[in-house]
Amino acid sequence: MFKPKVASVDFTVEMLPHNRKEVFFDVFKLHWKSFLGYGLLVLLFSLPMHVFSLIEDSYNSTILGNIDALSTEEQTAAYMQVLSMSNTKGILNIFSFLLLSVGISGLIRVVRQYSWEENVFFGTDFSTGIKQNIGQMILLGLIVGVINALSVYAYNLSSVTTNTVMAIIMMLPVGFSIFICLPTVAYAVVSISIYDNKFFQNILTGLAVASKSPFKTFLALICCFVPFVPQLIPNIYCHIFGRLVGCFLAPFVMLGWYLFALNQFDKHINADRFPELVGRGTYPLDETEEERLARKAQKRAMKKSRKKSSKKHAKDCAAESVKTDTNDVS
Repeated sequence: MFKPKVASVDFTVEMLPHNRKEVFFDVFKLHWKSFLGYGLLVLLFSLPMHVFSLIEDSYNSTILGNIDALSTEEQTAAYMQVLSMSNTKGILNIFSFLLLSVGISGLIRVVRQYSWEENVFFGTDFSTGIKQNIGQMILLGLIVGVINALSVYAYNLSSVTTNTVMAIIMMLPVGFSIFICLPTVAYAVVSISIYDNKFFQNILTGLAVASKSPFKTFLALICCFVPFVPQLIPNIYCHIFGRLVGCFLAPFVMLGWYLFALNQFDKHINADRFPELVGRGTYPLDETEEERLARKAQKRAMKKSRKKSSKKHAKDCAAESVKTDTNDVS
């Protein structure tokens, strides 16, 4: 028989996550399979968006496939068709954002539970999240969809404008959506799942927190968009691959952003108004720098001890297996 696996050391408070970075890796280590499953959910709720993008890619590939063989007038007409398709997709994606917001309203509560190191019962938490957050999330999704459609239209219009000044003016909505709307919405999604505020209060909360730490916020958002980089490659197969990878990594991205946002909320909001939320899900230790270094050294030693123990356990199990086989033969 196999011996039950026993930890080589007793469980202590020092082994719990002491900050949100450790929370992320703790959740990743224990629940990465569940998060990949949540990726299927993201794929389901974002399916219309992917379908519209695939149709656009196929259409553009057909239109621009032999663009060099066309006359100047025909090339201009082809580019205008491509821009028209892009504008159409932007409008259709308003409905895609509405559907995606339904999924996010439930999934964001699940991510909240993991971020606070609380028990997760997916069916219950997901349905509860939808009930609690769907109203504000749908309104937020509608606003994001409209802003996205206007930004796409403004960008396409600026690309065919010969007047430089007008082209710059037309790019202003794009800059507004990237530098103002994106961080505000990202924080608002987290705020909606935590605070019992009205919609515009959550929007103002997101805007206020984003304005107090703009550089950290943009750096964090850039890191969040790394999994979606393959979609920038001008190739239809890279686009498909990028969308699939992006969907399955999206729950991990949501967890990382949620934990980052919690740190910002603790610093700018919770410390004064909701002290009970500060550091929720973490177990910070009051220790000196020397004690912190000693704790890390102890943690490394425990990892090495566990590895040696697991190797010894594997050898013992293998030996017992051979003995059992030998006895059966005899």
